[in-house]
Amino acid sequence: MSLPIYYGSHETLSYKETFHLKKHLKRTPFQHFQHFLLDPAILTPVNLDCTNCKLVHPVSCCEEGQPFSMTKQQEQVLESHAIPIIKKYLTSAHLHEATTNGFLEQVSSQADVQNIKKCQGNCFFLAGNLFTIHQYAEHEKIEADELKPFSCSLFPLDIIQYQQSIIITSLTRKTASFSRWGEEYKDYICINRSLRQGLPFQVDQLTEVENVPFSVEDYKPAWSWNKELLQKHFGIELIRFIESLSSQH
Repeated sequence: MSLPIYYGSHETLSYKETFHLKKHLKRTPFQHFQHFLLDPAILTPVNLDCTNCKLVHPVSCCEEGQPFSMTKQQEQVLESHAIPIIKKYLTSAHLHEATTNGFLEQVSSQADVQNIKKCQGNCFFLAGNLFTIHQYAEHEKIEADELKPFSCSLFPLDIIQYQQSIIITSLTRKTASFSRWGEEYKDYICINRSLRQGLPFQVDQLTEVENVPFSVEDYKPAWSWNKELLQKHFGIELIRFIESLSSQH
């Protein structure tokens, strides 16, 4: 049996994840558009207030993890910018490692598949709470998804190639069992508005109401945070179809 693949990487779902994906497909009213299967989960309200993540969670989604593998084309683009990124944002130890042994390593059993290394338990390109590839891209006015591994641009969405279909879903309690993000983040308030509504952020202690971390009013459908990425990879017609679903929700 060929296993589903996390789109934009070389990673396959495990047999257990595939089992849970199949169960989810059977019990969820997916919308069909061309060769896409759209999970209602993509309409879940989300607030990616990443700069305030550490106010409520001990670990951000870039910490204590390793990015999924990239396409060869994306590897080549990142390699052309890696040393300037490291020199600008990271340490001399990072630079020595990158110039001596590279910043990629083989994690998969596939001989030609590599991932960004981990350094001190975190992604090689993480500095403090900041992802330096994204910082660099913004500073150099380069589209971040051109440099970052596809998965790193995707949160909280999941895109899975399964048989002849492309499944587009999002991380929720129901999808965590087969998500590339795993079980750990299903209770993060960025993807769970009901949890956010129970947190005691004191508005009167802040200078402006709009500066309240993870403002409830700023939650919007999960797919919309990645609208440009979805349009770039799959076209405007898919976006229009999803927008029609959103308007009915």
